[in-house]
Amino acid sequence: HLFTETYDFIQELKQSKLLHNANLYVYQPRSFSTREDFDKAFGKDLYKTNPEKYAYLSKVEPTLSALDDTRATAWITGRRRSQGGERTHVDILEIDDWSHSINTTTSISSKLVPRYKLNPLAFWTYSQVWDYIHKYNIPYNKLHDKGYKSIGDVMNTAPVAHNASERSGRFVGLANISECGIHATRAKIIAMKQQAEAQGHEYNGVADLPSC
Repeated sequence: HLFTETYDFIQELKQSKLLHNANLYVYQPRSFSTREDFDKAFGKDLYKTNPEKYAYLSKVEPTLSALDDTRATAWITGRRRSQGGERTHVDILEIDDWSHSINTTTSISSKLVPRYKLNPLAFWTYSQVWDYIHKYNIPYNKLHDKGYKSIGDVMNTAPVAHNASERSGRFVGLANISECGIHATRAKIIAMKQQAEAQGHEYNGVADLPSC
């Protein structure tokens, strides 16, 4: 559900020397390889009729799968306090809400350890970010040249005036939503897990989400 320019940007990053020998993985919603297949299964308006379910299917579950598959002990975001909303009080270092297990060095047993979330730009301003991008010739999504200050899904992201707040063009038409779900879903996921366990079966992500 992303813009064509965003997919083009992904390809640009794959070829960029800035990544050196790093591997860039692209994750998609489970069992779906195209937007058309996803919309056929859940309806093209799922993001409006059930935004929590849409956020989990399209954002949260792929992110968690990526973190688990790569056995990440930390992950980095670009969240900043100047973006406002739920990000106003973000810290540079956070303990991630998703506890995960790792194998110990002495046996095949595992133990729960915290996963860290790093927000190195937490105290940067919008202007500082763009000053750095231009100074060091950092690649960026070309939608920024078309008035998009913050970029998400094509259905609910819009360009804004140059003096508008940074994320004012996000979640257009969706009331009381300021995050895509990746950073603001812990309580919701816990509630889903508790509901599944109350029904006597193990929580299994997508399979246990309530229907539309």
